[in-house]
Amino acid sequence: MPLNTLSFLRSFVLSTGIMMIMTAGPVYATAFDDPGARAVGSTTTTSNGLEPTKPEVDGGEIAVGGNAQVVVLFRNTTAQPIQVGAVNLYPSSTVTASVAMNDCSKEPLSPGAECPIALTVSAFQTGPWRIEMLVRHSGRSKVVTATIRGTVAAGKDGEETA
Repeated sequence: MPLNTLSFLRSFVLSTGIMMIMTAGPVYATAFDDPGARAVGSTTTTSNGLEPTKPEVDGGEIAVGGNAQVVVLFRNTTAQPIQVGAVNLYPSSTVTASVAMNDCSKEPLSPGAECPIALTVSAFQTGPWRIEMLVRHSGRSKVVTATIRGTVAAGKDGEETA
């Protein structure tokens, strides 16, 4: 083979090999996209299943020794019914909390539907209060959280602890 043909073949193989490596990169990168992301029209959205309509709820002010009812709404953001399970509450040290009503667990929540979970909050020490809700469900993420915040004020006789 003449020298010019040999150098041409070498440069062709090298440039083709480099081009193949350069074009192979994006193919591998798209293989690791988020499996929960789905294309809707030209945009990509992800849905974890059950989501609070407000991730942070204002629980307001409660007097020492008093109780308050706080309602947190949740929405099914999928195209499938979701079954809601256990609700765990993690209150701060100034209040206690319990689930007063859970309409979300009565039956599977239809796509796009909302349901309320009502809490009874009892205050026994002045200061800010916070409750973290952890709700289990059958959606993609399996759990969802919501935060309720407020303050505990002194009672009518200036009481600071109950």
